[in-house]
Parts: sequence; structure tokens; C-alpha cells
Amino acid sequence: VAGVAVEFPFEAYDVQLLYMEKVVLALQRGEHALLESPTGTGKTLCLLCAALGWRRQTEREASTSTAAQHRPVTAWADQGAAGGTGRLPRIIYMSRTHSQLKQVVRQLRMTVHRPTVCVLGSREQMCVHPDVRGKTGVEQVSCCQALVAAQACSFHNELQRRKGPARTAQVPHPERSKPAAARELPDIEDFVQSASSERLCPFHFARELQTQSEVLFMPYNYLVDPAMRRALNISVAHDVLVFDEAHNVEKACAEAASFDLGPSDFAGAVKEIDRVISLASSGAADADGEEGCTAPEEGEAGAWLSMRQLVLDMEVAIAGLPLRPAPQGGSPRYT
Repeated sequence: VAGVAVEFPFEAYDVQLLYMEKVVLALQRGEHALLESPTGTGKTLCLLCAALGWRRQTEREASTSTAAQHRPVTAWADQGAAGGTGRLPRIIYMSRTHSQLKQVVRQLRMTVHRPTVCVLGSREQMCVHPDVRGKTGVEQVSCCQALVAAQACSFHNELQRRKGPARTAQVPHPERSKPAAARELPDIEDFVQSASSERLCPFHFARELQTQSEVLFMPYNYLVDPAMRRALNISVAHDVLVFDEAHNVEKACAEAASFDLGPSDFAGAVKEIDRVISLASSGAADADGEEGCTAPEEGEAGAWLSMRQLVLDMEVAIAGLPLRPAPQGGSPRYT
């Protein structure tokens, strides 16, 4: 297909051949591609086979000194060497949910390809510590971080032990030393079970493996949300990004750029301002007697009163925004 050997598990239809050709051409040229195909035409399988076939050929050509220097298929490897990455591009495959990614892994198992893979997930999906896995949100993150900082999580401690004295070292990918045909292709549930059986923290182990894997699976929001991208140390330079079911990307981007601001947030802000006004008016020490707290400068009470009124006015203004029902039963929104 477009000069690249692509192994497909079935006899490909014309529409599948055309789809795979467009994938390969986009990869060869380093271009963006917006591809669409009717339901039931095997888009996921075409994406996987074409991208992995292209990557395999790129790897072969990059490893031989006789590879053609001006062929588009080697441009990625040349660019990586020039940019100092020292590696071939990963294929970062994204979909909306882990349930959809499980189906993608199932499709990958149907092919001849057995790359090293990694699945990224949240603590809610991957934590196996008995005191943490039942928690959610900020409470879970705080509890996990506290245990790690205190070296009180046996799963994280085992991961650090395997890294050895040099904390900058990486735990080798467990599948890399195996023959390709013997490699397993785990989904997130398989990975969590495998890591926990070795007393390793799946959440932090996946973060170790993501830089070593040839294929990385994750939901959209892990990439489009800058905060999550930084927290997971995801760098997308010199990588192939595949957005499956891309009609959901717009919503994921909107959610990443949005935040919740409810009545409790305004009430909490007013309460804090009232506390500061009280301190500014009396010049007293902190009401809770906390060391290191000093009263605001004299005369600041008026400024804080203005701030308090601004917060109250903002709450009234937001509450008065006309909300319209969102399509398909979603949350009401202002338009």
C-alpha cells in the first residue's frame, strides 16, 4: 500500500485499501489526515495495520545504513536523530473511553503485529492499594501522594526497588525481551492485574513504560488537557497521534478548557473574604491561632469589602445567565 507492506488479517475491500493508503501517505508526508468511512468498514483495523506496517518499515530502513536517504518513510527517523530523540515515533492511539480502547486492543490482537504497548489510566482505574483505591478525586490523589512521599506504599516501593539505586533509571518493559510472537497485548484490566500480581503499582508503572512503548493507548483528555499532559509527563513531539472516533474530540477539548464554578465556591470565597475583613478591621492575629499568620495592612478592609461585593455580584450575574437545553440530553449551557 503506497510502497509499504501492510499485513491485513482478511482480504481487504477496495474501501479498506483506499483508507489504508491515505493513512500511509499521511504518515510518509508527515501530514494531518481527516479520514472517514462508513460504519462496519473496519476503520480501526485499517488504522492499526497501516500505521504499524509503516512503522515497521520505518524501523527497518532506519536500522540499515543502505536505506534510501530521501524516501519519505525515513524522514521521521532522520528528524528524530536531528532532534535528539534517538527513537522511532510512537503511535499514540486515543479514543474517548477505556471501554472503546479495550475494543481497539481486541482488534490489534487479530493482526500479526505484536508491538510493546502501554495503557495510561487514572488512579481510580489503576490504583490497587487497599486504602486508596476506594477513594475518588482529590482525596484519592492526596492519599496516594502522601503514601508515596512517606514510602508507605508497598506497591510503589517495589517499583522503586526494581529501578535500583539510580532513581533516573527505568524499569524495563516486561515484553521487550520476549520474541514478538510471544508478546501479550494487555488492555487496562489485564495490565492492572499483571502489575498487581508482581506487587507493582500499575499507575506509576504505566508512567514508566509509556516512554518505552511502541504503541500507547489513552483517552483523549490525557492529551488535550495540558494539566493532565504535564502530570503524566506525556511528550508528543515526534510521535504519531491517532484520534479514533474523532467526533468526540471537540467535547473533550471543551471540557479541558472548562471549569466548574458553583454556589459552594462563591460561598467559600465570601467566607474567606469575611475572615480577612475581620482581621483587617481588628488587626488581630489569625482567628485559628496559626503561627506565621499576620493581619492585613491597616486600611485594606475597604478593598476587601469591594472584593466581597464583586464576588456576590458575579454570583448573581452567573445565576441570571439564560441556559438552553443541550442537545441529546446533555447539561444546559449558555449560548
